[in-house]
Amino acid sequence: MTEPTPAFAFQLLEIFEGPLRDIRFPDASGEILASSIAEVQATHAALLTAEAALEAAKARLIEVQQVLTARSERALAYARIYAADQPELEAMLEPIQIRGAAKRGPGRPARASSVEESSPSLANPTRTRRGKRSGSSDANEQMELETDASAAAE
Repeated sequence: MTEPTPAFAFQLLEIFEGPLRDIRFPDASGEILASSIAEVQATHAALLTAEAALEAAKARLIEVQQVLTARSERALAYARIYAADQPELEAMLEPIQIRGAAKRGPGRPARASSVEESSPSLANPTRTRRGKRSGSSDANEQMELETDASAAAE
């Protein structure tokens, strides 16, 4: 950011502190100019502090949005598996799509936005009333890997 106080203010202050040091005009003197310059400088410093706080708040917002997205992805995956034998609940979950709701950090691969996209075999696994999944062991292993990766990302 450039100097917040205009050069003319410093030039006038120099004159009012020099040759016009003993002259007083209504609302114009070396002291008044010096005070106004100090106020501009202080306000500028406060602005820089506020901008730094704003940037920190923006960064924190992105972080917590990423955590919310990861947790939501996991919750949706679990809910879809649980709802596999409950058509009414399954219908409620069907329209929910989590797509790129938060930016990924550098070096972090983007995960699939839904269970169906990451593994079609996991989209509708059957679940008994006791909570045991049936289906291929590959699908079970894939779900465990995704769950472990989600947990490690947090």
